Amino acid sequence: MTAIPSPEVDRLPVNLLARVVRGTVLALGLAAVGAVPFGPRALGGLALGAAVGLGSLALHRALVEAWVRPLRWRRARVGFWLVWLAKYPVLGLILWVALGRGWAAPGWFCLGVSLLPGVATAIAVRAVVVDRWRARAMAGGSR
Repeated sequence: MTAIPSPEVDRLPVNLLARVVRGTVLALGLAAVGAVPFGPRALGGLALGAAVGLGSLALHRALVEAWVRPLRWRRARVGFWLVWLAKYPVLGLILWVALGRGWAAPGWFCLGVSLLPGVATAIAVRAVVVDRWRARAMAGGSR
């Protein structure tokens, strides 16, 4: 008797954030190699964008973890909400300085920010494609 493997989509949440972070760092490394010929502003924009994406993910994860803790952590929850609200003016200031002084190129910044959602989407699409391929293989279909 053959065991039926659990669908890839069902296993998707297992270590999802760790896989997304690893994939984003790998994608950042590959993108940085491709950005080298375009100069330091391209690298700066790429790095700043990826840092914004990864930093936002880390902050939201910490906020969720604080939110699901017991009620005695109420002060921590309030503190995290205040940090979460303060992140927007801080990000605005960082972007204003980095872009205003020419440390980062705006297009490369956008590419850096898009790495994290792109990797997360690729992981989800891969899970769906693998599930469909397995279903066809188990059914004996060749196409």
